[in-house]
This record gives sequence, structure tokens and C-alpha cells, in this order.
Amino acid sequence: MEQEEDKFIYSIKGSIGSGLKALLNSSNKPYYILEQRSSTKYYRAGKMHAILVDELLIGSDSKCSMRYINNKKFTMIDAIQSAIVRSDDGWKYIRMSKQYSTFVNGQRVETEHKLENGDQIAVAQDGPYIGFHIPTGRKAELKSISLSNRLALFGWQALRPYRTALIISSILLILIIAVILWLIISN
Repeated sequence: MEQEEDKFIYSIKGSIGSGLKALLNSSNKPYYILEQRSSTKYYRAGKMHAILVDELLIGSDSKCSMRYINNKKFTMIDAIQSAIVRSDDGWKYIRMSKQYSTFVNGQRVETEHKLENGDQIAVAQDGPYIGFHIPTGRKAELKSISLSNRLALFGWQALRPYRTALIISSILLILIIAVILWLIISN
């Protein structure tokens, strides 16, 4: 189910904003689960990841929440290969790489594909493979995930793309506070 729409641009609202909503208002915020179907450097096959954010980057770059490294087994993964984004009526998988292909249920994704429960995503032509699942019943509510787990997921999914900026901002804030304190003490 290919669609041609405006080019997706990763945003703070879709990552940090939606992550904060998942922490503060867990009763009615939708989420999904990604099942690792291939063992990789960072993940083992069978591992399930609850995804709280509305925008998730997939690729080899360290700012991607789902990170896969090119190696002998998986050879065609771009820095930012693809993204999974919340849409009005669910979730869509967006191809970001201009160089490498990506697939849903064996069909090449040209621009984007509306995701359905049970879809299999091939991040690149030769994998890795991910299962897409939408929880049902009591598990469909974010409150079924403990606050401490939601907090850990928030750090991994929402803050990771901004890690460098957050570190630099924190260092600058500490330096500014130190200078202000030094000025107060020295006067």
C-alpha cells in the first residue's frame, strides 16, 4: 500500500514530545512493539521492544533508536535507512535512504507503507528483519508498562537522537552556573 506524501522530517515533537506524553498520560497514548527477527550486533532474535514515540529512526547512525551496523550479514543499511511514524489512522513505515531498498512483507517500499499488525519489515534487502505488532486488550494501554520501564524507553527512543546536543547543553549550563557562582563569591 504505497502512498506519495510530503517528505518526512524528524522532529522534536514526534520524539521528545510524544515520549513525554507517554510518560505523563499513559492511559490513551498508542504504542507498538517491534520484534527482532534477526540477531545483530545490538539485538538478539526474539527481543521485543515497546515503542512509545511517534517517530522512530532506523539505520546505522548512532542517533537512530533502532541501530543496525553494516557487516557481512547485513550489507546495505544507510545512516538513516527508514523511519516508523504515527499517522492519523495508525503507523507508517517510511523509506529514508535514497541508496538502499527496504521492504514490508517482501514488497519494496518506494516512499512509505501503512503498517498493519503482523507486518514483517526488512530494513535492507538482506535484512535485518523486524516484526511489527500492535498490542491488544489490556496490553494495548501504555499503563501496562511500568513507569520505570517507560522512563527507560523514553531515554532510549526520545533522547538518543539528541544525545550530543543534550550533553553539550548540560556542560554549557554547568559552566554558566559555575561562572555565576564564581562571580557571586568573588564580589
